[in-house]
Amino acid sequence: VTVNGAGGTNASVVISTAIPGTNARGCALYIGSAGNITVTMESGNSATFSNLNSGTFLPILVTHITAATAGSILAIY
Repeated sequence: VTVNGAGGTNASVVISTAIPGTNARGCALYIGSAGNITVTMESGNSATFSNLNSGTFLPILVTHITAATAGSILAIY
């Protein structure tokens, strides 16, 4: 996961895959600092998770992060 910008509402987040064959697969997320996150899941559905605490694991299959105020996000395959 790469966070571009200064963070907050101006940040853009890109999930990049360096593992061959995983670019179509979703991943779980670890949220390092509190905030909100909007994602596209492997199913193609979009969801917003609000008021996530630091240290939260999201055991869902995420393919894209479309908006985030949360930070230090890790993609877990």
